[in-house]
Amino acid sequence: MLIQLILGITIINICQKIVTPYIAMTYPSLMVVVVISNIHLVLIFGALSIYLNNFDIPKPKYYHHIIIGGVSNAIMAVLFMFCSNTNRVSLVFQGILPNMSIFISVILSKLILKKRNTYILKYIIPSILFLIASISFSILPKSNNSFSLSWILLYILAIIMMCVQNIYQEKYLIDTNDRSNANIVTLLFFIRLFQLICVTIFSWTDIFLNNVNMLGSVKIFFTEIKPFIALELFIFTTFSIFFLAAKLNSISSNYYMIINVLNSPSAYIFYMLVPILSTGTKIPKLNIICSFITAILSVIFWCLGEKKENTYLIMDDI
Repeated sequence: MLIQLILGITIINICQKIVTPYIAMTYPSLMVVVVISNIHLVLIFGALSIYLNNFDIPKPKYYHHIIIGGVSNAIMAVLFMFCSNTNRVSLVFQGILPNMSIFISVILSKLILKKRNTYILKYIIPSILFLIASISFSILPKSNNSFSLSWILLYILAIIMMCVQNIYQEKYLIDTNDRSNANIVTLLFFIRLFQLICVTIFSWTDIFLNNVNMLGSVKIFFTEIKPFIALELFIFTTFSIFFLAAKLNSISSNYYMIINVLNSPSAYIFYMLVPILSTGTKIPKLNIICSFITAILSVIFWCLGEKKENTYLIMDDI
């Protein structure tokens, strides 16, 4: 199951990376994209949750887990959106920082989940070395190293929030002692609901930070067929990734963090094979292949090196 989840998330991530540049170039306000996407996802997860719970209105436990997961998810989405501008955070840092999320995840897992995982160093050390090698191959040709410290710090905060929301998904599934699809979908529904509330409240910031016409983006979504289809595809891939990531988090949130190293190399492999869809980033083929191979080895060695002991502090035991 672990291999299938990793492959599924990686493949869908590639699909999302293909459609994302078109959305970014088509919609003036990315905040509108986030709000529209979350409205869709709340409706989809809500309908699925009611169906999987035999048409009963879901009543989740541990609301504080859900609130923390939803708020951290909202902060992550907004910060990533604003920091994605390469004039604020260069491609070099956008390539390096997300791949380092595994170290943040391990630390936060120890603090929040009280996990007693065993890390087998003969596998973990090669995994880290391959991770560093993969990053090095993928950023070697890039020359735009300019950066703003404030935006870098906000980008790091977004990564921390990404780790927090995944860890609290795992914590919720541990504390409820229920890893069924019904419980997972109910969790994701409420997380997305809180994210939608938070993002909607702060959506006005897009006007001042990016000086964009938000109503114009709404009009594009409802009146132009290609941007509409592109955003619907983006929403479908987001739904799929979010669900599969939650399934992976039910095993260990660290696994989802380590597979981040596969995202960029796998996308570059696709663009190399289908150059007509390339977004313009030029990386030598040898670098792409080496980055992809070392990323795969990093994930394999990490999965071999992390052993769960299934000993946690459960909320009902407090």
